[in-house]
This record gives sequence, C-alpha cells and structure tokens, in this order.
Amino acid sequence: MGEIGRAAYYPARSGFRLYEAPERPAWRPPQLGAIGALMAHWSLPRATAALVSLPTGTGKTAVGVAAPHILHANRALVVVPSMELRRQMSLSFRDEGVLRRIGALPDDEVRPVTVELTGRVGDWAGLQRADVVVAIPMKRPTGGSSKRRPSSPASRLISLEPDKDQDKPEVGSQEPPR
Repeated sequence: MGEIGRAAYYPARSGFRLYEAPERPAWRPPQLGAIGALMAHWSLPRATAALVSLPTGTGKTAVGVAAPHILHANRALVVVPSMELRRQMSLSFRDEGVLRRIGALPDDEVRPVTVELTGRVGDWAGLQRADVVVAIPMKRPTGGSSKRRPSSPASRLISLEPDKDQDKPEVGSQEPPR
C-alpha cells in the first residue's frame, strides 16, 4: 500500500471527484447537502467551526472522510466518543473505502497515513507524518471507573488543518447532541 506520508496526502491528492455526472460519484442526497453546506461555510472569510448534522444511516462517515479532500487539508484530527467508533473511523480514513465504493476516489493503492491514538502521546514528533489522527477525548479520572461513557453524545469532531498555500480557515465539524 503506497503512502505519501509527512502530512502531504490531501494537498497532493488530485484523484478526488466531488461531482462528475449525475449519480457519479454516487453521493446520497443528504451527503450532497452536507458537503454543499460545508463548502459554502468554508468559502466565508471567518474562522469558525462548521456544524454538520445528519440523521442516522445517511452517510456522516463519507462526509467526514471527504472533508479533508474538499478543504485540501494538511491533516485531520478526528475526535470520537468511544473506542469502537475510534476503531471504525480509523479504518474508514485509512482505506477510504466509502469514497472508493461511490466513485469519489480511484481504486488505487495511495492511502492517507492514519494514526489511531489509543493512549497518551509520548512522542508528538511521531505524529508529524500523519495525515489523519483519530482519538477519543482523554481526561484523568476523578474517581469511579475510567471506562465511563462520555457525558456528551456528540459522535464526531473533525478538525482540519488547511493547506498553508490555500488561505482557508482552520475549521472543525461536529455532530450536535441529540
């Protein structure tokens, strides 16, 4: 599997297709709406977070995996509330299969360097080559079990670092609590 590495995957990747023809790529209508809203938000000169909310089963993962391509981000930080979702999102970003299946990316061997953080970071320099870092919020337990569910039901926080040559704001996207 080929790796561009050193946080250069998204700005260097030219094979991403947002729209080619009707039904190609095969985005679902809620995904197209969310992507259009993100693009409109990111076109504004302010550096505020974008909020994306989609119903269950409509394709939030595809929108999240596509977001760094659309922004030409240098890297993406994906924060999720559970270990299971951390594994799932790490795999989704690592293989980008959801984008390949709908035709938004070619089926080649180039993949982003994806790091799944499973504990405290001991070597921050080791993360410099990552295109995507997927983590869960870490906080020191104040008593009781450290395996408690997060108090917020938010399912994703994606923070994107834009390509420095693109002059776009740093943004984040988060699903609101239900």
